[in-house]
Amino acid sequence: MYANETISAIKAWLEMVQLDLAEQKTEAVLITNRRKRNTINIRVGGHVITSRPVIKYLGVMIDAKVNFKGHLDYACEKAANTSVSLARMMPDIEGPRCSRRLLVAGVVRSTLLYAAPVWEEALACESNRRRVNMTYRLVALRVCSAFRTISGEATCVIAGMIPIDILASETRCLYETRKMNPLEKDAECRKAARRESLEKWQKRWDDSQRGRWSHTLIPRIEEWIQRRHGEINYHVTQFLSGHCGYRKYLHQFRLDDFPLSPECGCTPEDPEHVTFHCPRFLSGRRSLEYSLKTTLSPQNIVGEMLKSEGNWCAVNTAIKRIQEELGRAERARRTRRTEGVVA
Repeated sequence: MYANETISAIKAWLEMVQLDLAEQKTEAVLITNRRKRNTINIRVGGHVITSRPVIKYLGVMIDAKVNFKGHLDYACEKAANTSVSLARMMPDIEGPRCSRRLLVAGVVRSTLLYAAPVWEEALACESNRRRVNMTYRLVALRVCSAFRTISGEATCVIAGMIPIDILASETRCLYETRKMNPLEKDAECRKAARRESLEKWQKRWDDSQRGRWSHTLIPRIEEWIQRRHGEINYHVTQFLSGHCGYRKYLHQFRLDDFPLSPECGCTPEDPEHVTFHCPRFLSGRRSLEYSLKTTLSPQNIVGEMLKSEGNWCAVNTAIKRIQEELGRAERARRTRRTEGVVA
């Protein structure tokens, strides 16, 4: 058998150069497209080794089909466990700032992207790409203090985290560029690769059917993630996503009896109505517009926030007050319903 003969030759060469082969630690994987035979027995010195479906080599899981599904499963499980551990240290309210959460999230990102140039092609498979994105989404939710009901696309944009499949493609592109042009400056390569990644991300954001309220507020990703001030927090995230104590959202998940604003009759209580039109918050809205010296709308409010740190703080304070009032109203409705049932 060719495998046995080859191993015997390798073992003889190692002995000739005074090296030992750890026979009991040797592993093998049978790489084949055949379905009838999935295992093979190989003799290594005095040991007989049965090939395994997956083996680990330099941190990469290599399977019999070389499709790296085993590696992605391994990396996702490891990253998910890390994400859960980190989540315990990062409560949504009164936890670390978003900038610090991003640093911690880098641990999960590095785990997922390990050896990405080797297995990046595996993301062409929809199931593999979905698995990796789901794992990455968990830590992105924690970074921006978002509800699990927010779409993955909106979560990544709000958190300022480039989708993991795009980052994997960027990593492979950098690797191939360095290999073909070793004399090219690394900084220039990185800038070009990141620019291409942002273009891919922007196109995906524009074409997506999810997170359209968030897209209305944040149409240009690059301007958002390159801002020099402004920390995302629980209240800002719920406004940007529209997932909070708004009655339309609560009714959608059967947490409220009606989706309509109690003050405005037939108008659904969503973030646009509450923030820009509802008479309940007219005084606070006029005060905010006076301080910003502009009339606010969904199309310009984020742009105003990005102009200065003072603007960001003013909008953040106004949003927090609105959501605290909505929270009190929700608790009052819940109390009335409970009392009604008891009675």
